[in-house]
Amino acid sequence: MRKLGLKGDVVADGREVLEALRSIPYDLVLMDVQMPEMNGLEATRAIRATSDGSLHRAIPIIAMTAHAMQGDREECLNAGMNDYIMKRCPPRLWRMCWKNGYQRKRRPQQNKPPECLKKTAAVSAKEPQTPVFDRAGMMARLMDDEDLARTVTKSFLEDIPRQIDALGGT
Repeated sequence: MRKLGLKGDVVADGREVLEALRSIPYDLVLMDVQMPEMNGLEATRAIRATSDGSLHRAIPIIAMTAHAMQGDREECLNAGMNDYIMKRCPPRLWRMCWKNGYQRKRRPQQNKPPECLKKTAAVSAKEPQTPVFDRAGMMARLMDDEDLARTVTKSFLEDIPRQIDALGGT
């Protein structure tokens, strides 16, 4: 988030989202769909239903979820969210925040995406021979964050034996 020039607060569940919105005038809410106590869909419905203005009823709410099932996006939009994004996608997150009005709150000289996001357009370009590992593409998606790349790679290498076993390919 810091690399995107964003600052935020983290809460544990939907009830804390409602409490935070009552006390702080946020520009945008990135709402986790799966939270304990009150999930993101319930919290969004509560925000949109409030008529006294205490919850900033018109605030842009972007669903952040690991769900990729058909119908998940529609369920989020039907609950009152403005948009939907899969977790762990920084370039898309920046564009989503931009699209939902975040840039209006920033100083004019900051009203353009960070340089690291300009590389992402080539990531999906097809090459004549697809590499087994596309380091440049990974680094573009991770906004050139070497520490994050190491963490993702380490996690992948630790998890891949389990994934192969689950497929029956031992």
